[in-house]
Amino acid sequence: MKVFTINHFGLRKGMKLDLFENNLHIGAGSASKKICLFKKNLPEVDKHGFVYEAFPVRTANGFVLAKPNRLNDERVLVLVMTRDRVSDKAIGRWTLQDSEKNSSFFWQEKVIEKATGPKDFYFSPQLADKNVAWNDALLKLLPGDIVIVKFTNGKKMICKYESVEKGLIIC
Repeated sequence: MKVFTINHFGLRKGMKLDLFENNLHIGAGSASKKICLFKKNLPEVDKHGFVYEAFPVRTANGFVLAKPNRLNDERVLVLVMTRDRVSDKAIGRWTLQDSEKNSSFFWQEKVIEKATGPKDFYFSPQLADKNVAWNDALLKLLPGDIVIVKFTNGKKMICKYESVEKGLIIC
């Protein structure tokens, strides 16, 4: 599966791993989640720590990222990170819609992992009081799926997964 990241900088191909631990962190503080790489079938990681293709594999402890073994997989992985600069009582959120603009329970099968950024992430109580929460996720999308992201800075981004060839695009 091809991999994309949506964050306050915009939309980009690939996702950045933590170079020291060689895994993916989503969320922050005590509610963060760590998604490790599958040691038996490592995805390719470039010299800057980016992964451009990966496949989620369920294990007893959650999910790990492996090298994809399907050549014509129409799904993509999308890392959604809603945190931006400190803003007053801001909450970062994301929602999903399918091609018919439904945002019902269908999204539960598309969420691989989700995590939040709680108050205990900040060392300063003043910063902790200003940033209420943000919600991050690793999603598995099919063509036609739409991700609506509201960042903690109040900005909104809508991205639609068109196809394997066109990729994820900003609407």
